[in-house]
Amino acid sequence: MRLLSASDFNGDKKIDLLAVHTNGDLYIYPGTGDGKVASGIVASTGWSGIRLIASGDFNGDGKADITAIHTNGYVYTYMGTGQNSFQTGIKGGGGWSTTGLIAGGDFNIDGKTDLVTVRNGTTFYTYIGNGQGNFSTPVTTQP
Repeated sequence: MRLLSASDFNGDKKIDLLAVHTNGDLYIYPGTGDGKVASGIVASTGWSGIRLIASGDFNGDGKADITAIHTNGYVYTYMGTGQNSFQTGIKGGGGWSTTGLIAGGDFNIDGKTDLVTVRNGTTFYTYIGNGQGNFSTPVTTQP
């Protein structure tokens, strides 16, 4: 495995793990609710061009989605179906090649999933989510 994220990808209210394997397959490891995960399920293939992933309910439908940064510097959002699969990615802007870390969460406590990235190893960029799969212009902070 080379990338990992956690959320409820199958809709059973238990946290699952999402992993991109070195061969480019996207696996979901269903959580069992006791701190363990079950055997992995191949959700899709062709993820070898992904550099970073983050999960969260980015479009507000109650299902876990994925935001992924591709090796070409573009960001895509893949809406989850709640059944261990994702819809075709929605391409966002480019210029993400200097992003080193990415995480989803409700950072401004408005009930909508936001995205935080770290670029150039020192600067945090917070993208406020609108609950429909889109994000604001980032706010930057340096710790």
